[in-house]
Amino acid sequence: MELASIQVKDIVAFKEGLKDKILSGEMNPLEYYRTKKLFTEALEDVAKDSEVMGCAFDEIAKYGKEKPVVQGSVIGSGSKTTYDYSTCGDSVWNELKEKIQEREKYLKALPVEGAVSPETGEAQGSVATEDLSDLLLPVTLFSCHL
Repeated sequence: MELASIQVKDIVAFKEGLKDKILSGEMNPLEYYRTKKLFTEALEDVAKDSEVMGCAFDEIAKYGKEKPVVQGSVIGSGSKTTYDYSTCGDSVWNELKEKIQEREKYLKALPVEGAVSPETGEAQGSVATEDLSDLLLPVTLFSCHL
């Protein structure tokens, strides 16, 4: 199957097939995570490639102010600016950042039932930590780098 012709229904079928293979024992789940890492790295490397990005921006430019729609998906473009305030040498910012880090450490340590703030007398709840979407299975590729 050619990559450009993949439809949402193809991805859904592929996803369901993979899940079935893992749950049935036909595919080792750890091998799945390794393969996922390989494909993710490959796709990200191609997506970040300056020549590929140049081609994509050239294609988007053909549409003028309209956002292109490709097989039912709207493709946009833009930029994001990030700032590294730590390089400014601003003492106020550095103090605030340190206070925030200290406060986050304090809040993480609160018991599940919560506590009363010694500074303000306010009742404080504990930090929510039970989100299963935060569970990780990190994969480190040693023998193959793309």
